[in-house]
Amino acid sequence: SPPNHYFAPDCIEITETYLTDIKDKGFSLIKTKCGISPEKELATLIAIAPRLKDLRLKLRLDFNSRLNFLDVKTFFKSFVKKVGDFNSIDFVEDVCSFNRLQWAEIKSEFGLKLGLDRELRNVTSTDRSKLNNCADVLILKPVIQNPEEIVNLARDNNLKISVTSNLDHSLGIMDAAYESGKINVKYSGLLVAGGLISHMHLEDDGFFSKIKTNGPHLIDLPKIGLGFTTEIEKLKWNFLL
Repeated sequence: SPPNHYFAPDCIEITETYLTDIKDKGFSLIKTKCGISPEKELATLIAIAPRLKDLRLKLRLDFNSRLNFLDVKTFFKSFVKKVGDFNSIDFVEDVCSFNRLQWAEIKSEFGLKLGLDRELRNVTSTDRSKLNNCADVLILKPVIQNPEEIVNLARDNNLKISVTSNLDHSLGIMDAAYESGKINVKYSGLLVAGGLISHMHLEDDGFFSKIKTNGPHLIDLPKIGLGFTTEIEKLKWNFLL
């Protein structure tokens, strides 16, 4: 499967030292949340842009549709005015509430790549065949979505797929890794870097610490099933009926 991005929950906390540390760990992509404090986030992104370029790192910005269309345009106009280009941005996820024409305008005006995550539920049946001019990447979370449906939608619209966990249990992460592997074997070139290494920010429940990584890669994946046989056997099970 493809490598994974590093998850930085709070954009404002990203510093040059933070970036160097992530690069030293072997990552080339960082996903972070935006749209909560736009002015502070914009200032941070402008400040770290030169270091991102030096380290050859790129950002994935997830706005979770927090800003409206006009606020998004103002945000990126301010960014490019100070930075000069968008070379430090891989793609922007759920940039605002989905509107095919507005997303297409953002893409054409700024040249940004856009990713569809939760906003996919707002894509009408008519728009599902017209996504190639307003989006670039579909976010697939196998624990809550049908992988085959997302694969077909991506292929019909010439889009890429990023497989991520849903910030859920370790079994969900391993299931996502399994589905990512299947898609990667069957559809070469369809996947871009995923998001399966976000568990490092969660409190260990006896399962998370068993997930082994090497930089942006999951390693020592189970040969049978999703793993965690010993951990599951240690749990106390109660009959509900």
